Formats: sequence, structure tokens, C-alpha cells
Amino acid sequence: MLKIQLPGWMKKHFTKAFPTSVNFRGQTYYATGKVGNRIRDNVRSAEYEADDESRVWVGADGKITPE
Repeated sequence: MLKIQLPGWMKKHFTKAFPTSVNFRGQTYYATGKVGNRIRDNVRSAEYEADDESRVWVGADGKITPE
């Protein structure tokens, strides 16, 4: 997996709302820098990717959803 280095201005904004990495089901996922809104409830969410290229979305409410 390619780990993306977020630009300083983006990292400052991104890390206020979301962590740079999360652990889920025994794997560590790293922020890709991609953000959006969860369709189901319009909660702001960020995408994370693991070394095996699996992805999850983490909502501002803390809910982790596998892709």
C-alpha cells in the first residue's frame, strides 16, 4: 500500500476531525486524505486503507464501516 503524506495545511485540518490511523479487526488503517459524507445519514466520513489495500470509512461519529 502506498502511504500518502498529507500536505501540512491538509494534515492540520484533517487531524482535527479524524485520526491519521485507526485499528479495526486486528489491522491498522491509514488515512488516505479522502473525505465525504456517508450516504445513509450524511455524517462526515474519512477513508482509510490497510497494507492489504482493504479500506474502511470512519465517520465523525466514530462508526467504522468496511468498504
